[in-house]
This record gives sequence, C-alpha cells and structure tokens, in this order.
Amino acid sequence: MDRAAHRDIRTLVGQLVGNAAENRYAPAVMARAVRNPDNFILTARDSTSIVGMATLIAMLTPSGLYGMVEDVVVNAQVRGMGIGRGLMRRLIAEARRRNMLMLELTSNPGRIAANRLYQSLGFQKRETNPYRLMLTRA
Repeated sequence: MDRAAHRDIRTLVGQLVGNAAENRYAPAVMARAVRNPDNFILTARDSTSIVGMATLIAMLTPSGLYGMVEDVVVNAQVRGMGIGRGLMRRLIAEARRRNMLMLELTSNPGRIAANRLYQSLGFQKRETNPYRLMLTRA
C-alpha cells in the first residue's frame, strides 16, 4: 500500500474511532488486513484520494459462513453523496456471491445517518448483549 493510500485510510479510521487510530493502524497492520483472504476491503475514491471504505470479514463456523461488516466510513467532507450506500451495496453483493448466510454489523447509536442507512438496506436492529474483552491497550 502506498503512503498516500495509507494516509487516506488512517484519516478515515481516525474519523471512525478517533485518536486511537494513531496507535492501532500502522502500515504493517493495514498490509496484513489487505492480504488476509477472509477480508474483502472496498475503497471509494475521488480523483485524488480514498474517500470511503468498508470491510467484509468472512467467518466460517460449524453452523455456516457468516459475514461481519466493519470499518464503514466516508470522509466527513463528502458524506451524504451516496458513497456509503454504494460501499454497502457492493459488500452485500459480495456476501451473496460467497453464499454467506447472513451479515452482522454493529454501529454506534450516535451515528444516526449510518444507522438509517443500514436499516434502509434491510439490516434489522437486534436486541442482544454486546460484550467486549480488551486484550491490549488501544
């Protein structure tokens, strides 16, 4: 991945998760994610830079093949132009192509536009207990 692409993706991730991106998204980590065959990483570009991205992660379990959608973000300067919808439609098409049984995603309730987008695409809000175990410091 070239420096410009790394910079653009770091900017996007920073808009998604804040300053923690500076510690977690080193070039080597990004390169591993891109090479991982279980990941399908999409980017959206304008004429000069990457302005959006989304990731589909394939999870094969004894009960079947599922997909997890992660790191969906569009640069704040170009939000509202349909880029997120386009990325999500392409991820859904890829999940269908791979014969996944379902897609899962989580979204911060404060990301109102993103949550509306997911619901408009057919995602249904689930009533579950989300748990997290941090294994390293962010």
